[in-house]
Amino acid sequence: MARPDTKNTTKYWWDRHISGLSLMHADFTCHDFTPHTHDAFVIAVTELGGARIKSRGVTDVARSSGLFVSNPEEPQSSWMGDSPRWRYRSMYLTQAAIDVVAEGLGIESVPYFTSNMIGDADLVSGFASLHQALEAGADRFREHEFLISAFGHLFGRRGSGGDRIEPAPATASLFAGLLVWCGSDLPKIFFSAISPPLPGYPFSS
Repeated sequence: MARPDTKNTTKYWWDRHISGLSLMHADFTCHDFTPHTHDAFVIAVTELGGARIKSRGVTDVARSSGLFVSNPEEPQSSWMGDSPRWRYRSMYLTQAAIDVVAEGLGIESVPYFTSNMIGDADLVSGFASLHQALEAGADRFREHEFLISAFGHLFGRRGSGGDRIEPAPATASLFAGLLVWCGSDLPKIFFSAISPPLPGYPFSS
């Protein structure tokens, strides 16, 4: 576990709407996690500074230009290295949350990752926006769309194995999301479905 430090701050919470999804926003000046595992997919975005993360015998440097990803039960450790500060956002998807993502993507088996650090500015920006939206908790439907869009792009670009993710028309995705969140409220579904697409999606394509 991390050594106690009065300058370290962490905010950890479970998402109110998506079962099995927890999140953390941390700011460390002293940090040393010994080897451990998570029963979840781990996704982390560095906002400031950095740290060293070791997994699968490889040591990577966490920095703002990279997205850290980890498969469930994958051993990892991390420490500050030569960085005086590490501020980051992370999310943890246990099986219940993984099932939500799989259903939203129309697949049964999700892909896995063969490397931990991904240098992709579009993915970094998308997951930073997703995390911020989940933290704000202002729009349940938009958060769900962010989640499915972000993981669809991540699995499509960097995932290995799993089921093929078929691209869906924007209107079909919108209507599917409305059915999930609005239930039998048909008038709301109808008027929401014919509205212009929601702005601010984390990815441009």
